[in-house]
Amino acid sequence: MAVDIPELDLPGNHGLLRTAWFPLVMTDPALFSVIMLLAASHYASLQGSPGSMKIDLLGLRYEAVLSINRSLELQQPETVHDALIGAIAKMASYEAMFGSLENYYIHMQGLARLIGLRGGLTSLGLNGLLNRIVVWIDRNSAFLYASPMYFLVDTTSSIQPPPDPNPGQFLASS
Repeated sequence: MAVDIPELDLPGNHGLLRTAWFPLVMTDPALFSVIMLLAASHYASLQGSPGSMKIDLLGLRYEAVLSINRSLELQQPETVHDALIGAIAKMASYEAMFGSLENYYIHMQGLARLIGLRGGLTSLGLNGLLNRIVVWIDRNSAFLYASPMYFLVDTTSSIQPPPDPNPGQFLASS
C-alpha cells in the first residue's frame, strides 16, 4: 500500500500515489516490474534477506531491466510515455537504495536524456506528479550519495519549491 508522501502531493490533494500513480503502474509491465522489485527488496531488507530471497530478487531485477529495455525498443525517444519514464526513475531509485552507485548513474543519465528529448520536466504527465517523483528521487539520491542533482529545478518559476531531502521516507524506513 502506498503511503502519503507530502513532498509528492499537492497542497490539499493527498493520496496522489494511490489515485494517480498506481493506476499508471497497473497499466505498464515495465513500471509494474520495477515497483514489484522495489517492494520485494524492501521486504527482504526487513527480513534480513535470506539467500533464497536474493536469488528471487535477482530474477525480479532481471525482469525489470528486460521490461524497460523492451519498452525502449518499441518507442521513439521523442514520444516516450510517462510509464517508461516512471519505470526508469524508479529503477534509479532502486539502485540508489539497494543496488550500485554505478547503475544508479546509468539509469539517471538515461532518464535525463529521455526527459530532455521529451521536452523537459514540465512535459511530464500526471498533472505534475511525475515531475515531482523524478525530482524527489533525484534530490534524495543526491543527498544520500553527496552528489549533484541531475535535474536542476527553477525555483523562480515554480509554484511549489523543490522538496527537501527526506531520506527516511525515501528509504521507506519511517
